[in-house]
Amino acid sequence: TGFRFFPFAGVKYYNEKNDFRDFSDGTLGFNGGLGFEIGAGSIGIEARASGEILPLDNDGSRKWVHVRGGLNYYFGIK
Repeated sequence: TGFRFFPFAGVKYYNEKNDFRDFSDGTLGFNGGLGFEIGAGSIGIEARASGEILPLDNDGSRKWVHVRGGLNYYFGIK
């Protein structure tokens, strides 16, 4: 119940395939972001933004940002 703010960070294994460039590669990438949730009892409304970085072999990288929102229901919480 109430307002919650949470940062997060992680490491992922990405497997990328691009048929247009005849490219397929798997590598470790990084992600991180910020989120918040407003909760009332067993229901919460959440929003988060995360950025992803995927290093490539040719000294470049792919970067993108996700913005998500959702409604959470917590079972067993009154």
